[in-house]
Amino acid sequence: MVVKAGRVLSFRLVDELVGTAEIAVMLGVTKQRVHQLAASASFPKPVAVLSAGTIWLREDIEEWMESHGRTET
Repeated sequence: MVVKAGRVLSFRLVDELVGTAEIAVMLGVTKQRVHQLAASASFPKPVAVLSAGTIWLREDIEEWMESHGRTET
């Protein structure tokens, strides 16, 4: 279960969660560039940091992309 902004999100979010590799594809950049972007204050905060990597909500990334004039490739 994930809690974000006071709302509880269920485990059925598998398709709604993205990691560095998925974000790289969405943006058309390298995984290294995603790490650079993630270090900036404007990038969405992850919902989890696992031993396998950092996880974000797809919706948060899509909103960030829209607000920064980026389109999904």
